[in-house]
Amino acid sequence: MQPRVIRSVRQRRYELWSPPPPIAVATSTANSHVLQPAPEGLRLPRTARPLGYRLALDVDPANETFAGRVVIDVELDEAAHPLWLNATNLTIDSARILPRDAGTERPLRVVPGGPDVIGLAADTPFGPGRVQIEIVYRGVQNDRQSDGIIRRADAGDWYLITDLEPLGARRILPSFDEPAFKVPWQLELTVPAATLAASNTPIESDVQLDDGRRRITFAPTPPMPSYLFAFAVGPFDAVDAGATRKGVPMRILVPRGRSADAAFMARESGRIIAALEDYTGIDFPYAKLDHVVVPGSPGGAMENVGLITYAPEFLLIPEREGDDLRRIALWFMAHEVAHQWFGNLVTLAWWDDIWLNEAFSNWAADRVMTGLYEAYDNGLVASAGRWLALDGEANPGVRAVREPIVQVSDIDRAFDSITYDKGATILHMYEQVLGVEVMRDGVRTYLERHRWRTATAADFIAALSEAAGRDLAPSLAPWLDRPGAPLVSMSVTCKPGQPAVVELAQRRIPVVGLANDDTMIWPTPVCVRVPGEAKPRCTELAGQTGRIQLGERCPSFVVPTGRGHFQTELSPPLRAALVRDWTRLDAVEQAAIVTDTAALVEAGRLAPGAMLELLPKIGRSQNRIAIQAAVIAIQRYDLVVEPTERPRFEREIQRSFGKLARATGWKPRPGEAVLPGVLRRTLVPAVAVIGRDDRLNRDARELTRRWLTDRSVLGSEERNAVLRAGIASDDGALFDQMLALVMAEPDIAVRRAMARALGQTNDPARLRRAFETLTSPSTVAPEMLGAFSGARTPALTEVALAFLEQQLPQLLEKVPADWHGAIMPWTCHASQRERVAVILDAHFVALRDVGKAGRDRQLARMDACIAESDALRASLRTYLRSR
Repeated sequence: MQPRVIRSVRQRRYELWSPPPPIAVATSTANSHVLQPAPEGLRLPRTARPLGYRLALDVDPANETFAGRVVIDVELDEAAHPLWLNATNLTIDSARILPRDAGTERPLRVVPGGPDVIGLAADTPFGPGRVQIEIVYRGVQNDRQSDGIIRRADAGDWYLITDLEPLGARRILPSFDEPAFKVPWQLELTVPAATLAASNTPIESDVQLDDGRRRITFAPTPPMPSYLFAFAVGPFDAVDAGATRKGVPMRILVPRGRSADAAFMARESGRIIAALEDYTGIDFPYAKLDHVVVPGSPGGAMENVGLITYAPEFLLIPEREGDDLRRIALWFMAHEVAHQWFGNLVTLAWWDDIWLNEAFSNWAADRVMTGLYEAYDNGLVASAGRWLALDGEANPGVRAVREPIVQVSDIDRAFDSITYDKGATILHMYEQVLGVEVMRDGVRTYLERHRWRTATAADFIAALSEAAGRDLAPSLAPWLDRPGAPLVSMSVTCKPGQPAVVELAQRRIPVVGLANDDTMIWPTPVCVRVPGEAKPRCTELAGQTGRIQLGERCPSFVVPTGRGHFQTELSPPLRAALVRDWTRLDAVEQAAIVTDTAALVEAGRLAPGAMLELLPKIGRSQNRIAIQAAVIAIQRYDLVVEPTERPRFEREIQRSFGKLARATGWKPRPGEAVLPGVLRRTLVPAVAVIGRDDRLNRDARELTRRWLTDRSVLGSEERNAVLRAGIASDDGALFDQMLALVMAEPDIAVRRAMARALGQTNDPARLRRAFETLTSPSTVAPEMLGAFSGARTPALTEVALAFLEQQLPQLLEKVPADWHGAIMPWTCHASQRERVAVILDAHFVALRDVGKAGRDRQLARMDACIAESDALRASLRTYLRSR
């Protein structure tokens, strides 16, 4: 075999031969130099840092292993003995310090440091100064891991795609795997000749080798952290997506034969980039952009520099699909493209500031949707984020946006609705108060000042304060560093001879399991709209109470604008006025009232009637966020309604939503807008299953029966809802047929839909059979675990607990480690609480990603659910008996 050669942009030449036998692992040293201890915690010593990586990988999608060679330029502030690097599941074959000038090389040996760390030691300490470290190694790439190099199959073809955030780069190469280390990278890939290969930058050279493979060298990257390094290899088809206004080429890489389905998103990529360029004042900062479909991905996307990866549903949208799927896909593309500025150009210094990446990209994507795609969204995209964020605040284990990151589970927890949605809602809230221009100027200053470098929350607050002309840290920092959110009570006072005012008071949103603290306050920007006035009236509620002056005239009503990170508790007269004048409220205001009402009912501060009496107005308003919130409330009430009251409950559902659900039906119609797609995912199945609508259930069973033999009967938009309703109302025949087919289904998205549908059966014996079949292989694919999410009634939860008690040791071996959380037991029934605690103690506390803290959080959430259910059951009984 000919030696494989890496050529850097400076034409340095290093020979990479076939790997020698693995080098010895050091357990002691024969000289007097004592080895420095391995670093504790997540971070490497600050005495060494990378200056750049030159990486050569030999990869083949058909294999489950790969070979690598990396040269790392390292700056040492002091002598290293050893040099500590991050590495996970890598076999080191050789390591050495490369000679400089006329010097000689120095061999290095491996010093064990733990599951994610290795040391490289010479016979004596080396440094300080600059050194070049060469490491030759091997690693694993398979379809069971969720980070590193991941293998995915589609229609008989294998693909390789990387996913490295937050800690996956250490599975590909020994590295300084922390976001603060932003340096240039250069990659050389040796791949099968018939595959397409892409990485962060354009191809610099592509050489055909004698053995039939190709050696592809990519241009050096600008400075970037390890988690944004990426490549993709496989029989992709490339769809031209045009170019940015400055000529940066764009493509969509799709699995073989799927080019036509990428046409819609290919047309939109340039528009989204242009909108973000206009807002930030910075041209797209990279040399090219590929949007890449990850075959079989369970969901989500990843914002790698110049190579964004997506689950198939966010890029592949057949012409038959409706606008709701297009809306969701456009938002995801806007979010990931926004990361090229927020997170890539300017990167968080450490994971405690992940909101600088995710919240900003959520907020920027919301702005793109409002500016470019109002017809798809009606301004409600930010309302969805506010709802999710405030829902997370009711969790007894709720975290702050910024919290210390000291262990792996802390990083995992940081990727939640608090980071993404609360962070974005805070940005929307301050944009409303400061003004669009001030917010834009602050963002531009932040990006320009820190481009190609890292930043912290303090850096952004300083830039925004500069634009605002005042120090915003005292008001903005508490929103980031304090868990929880305010509950703002609001009433209107109109006294003869005195100006009308809105009376305000705040306390923390009540959380079951946490003691009430009425003294906890936030500097809360509160805005209300007065009919006939062009601008909202605002104040900063800095204490426990405050006022908004309305002037001499007493308005017919005032309405909270619904754009702040707080729930609003309306006085009875104000609430009655807003319900009476419901059609005079805009979509965002309606959505906020409905989501806040649902939360206050859950917290016991309003009776369920307050929500149920809104349902007819919600149905007529056709407000997608209001409808989604109403459906979730109905699902929650369904779990606690008593058998004697169920007929009344079903009549309430039918009276409010039955006609709309039946008119929408299960099948899309040509030219439909966004709302029908939302209704098919949410309202229609709720009316069918909870409202026991005979016609909808009959249609769902018939469509499921036909789909089991002809997959073209249902599109991806309606498939999941139809299958779940079909199985939920089935007498067993459809369940048996689906169970017989699911394990052989080749499409991972379809397999996931089938597993979730099987979990919706209401028959305990069938549910047990589903668990047994779906977990029978030696390796359980993550998409099969969706069946566990359907067990909510006491009888079905009993089945799930009994199965876990018997099968958990084997199941934990079969399920990929990153997915162990998906099978953590849960119950909302007091009689089963201690059984869950025993299972958690026996099997989950020992897991690194769960631990005692994860166990305690799970139990706290269960205790809150049990307490809320008891109170809700009683109040729902009282309301329904009054009807």
